[in-house]
Amino acid sequence: MILATFKLLCPEFRTTPDLTVQAFLDLAAKELNVDEIGDAYDEAHRLLTAHKIAISPLGVNARTLNDAGQTTYEVEFEKVLGRSVVALLST
Repeated sequence: MILATFKLLCPEFRTTPDLTVQAFLDLAAKELNVDEIGDAYDEAHRLLTAHKIAISPLGVNARTLNDAGQTTYEVEFEKVLGRSVVALLST
């Protein structure tokens, strides 16, 4: 995912410096495998990046935690991974 697309889809991070967002995009990409996630890779990449920013000291304004202490992005990321695993197993 490119920086401009991330900021378009996650406008809550529009004031976060581009270099910071790019660094988090790069970190998240290292944790993901397109072959395992498949078509949902970009969505997973966006959500994991947003989660990483939100849990950092820079993400205080974007951080919303549920009762389990998870960010909104983390919950959605886990759903994407779950769908990807099901799709992978059914092939």
